[in-house]
Amino acid sequence: MAAGGITSLDHVPDATGALAVEMAPILQDIVIDDLFRPWPQATVGGRSVLLEPRVGVGGAAEWAEHGQRFCLVGTLREHL
Repeated sequence: MAAGGITSLDHVPDATGALAVEMAPILQDIVIDDLFRPWPQATVGGRSVLLEPRVGVGGAAEWAEHGQRFCLVGTLREHL
């Protein structure tokens, strides 16, 4: 079964990193519905920020805050 009933994307990118970034908002919505709060959040510079997915340098999927890389997708737990 697909997450949240999602079975396809309107556009499927060729690159793995871009695909992960396309899927991230779908997964974020599911987690937010379960937690009843924004996700993922991290502490950056002493303040709580909401991370956004993006394709970084070299095509890797990253979590970022205001365009600044926080960590690679898949390593979030290690950085919180």
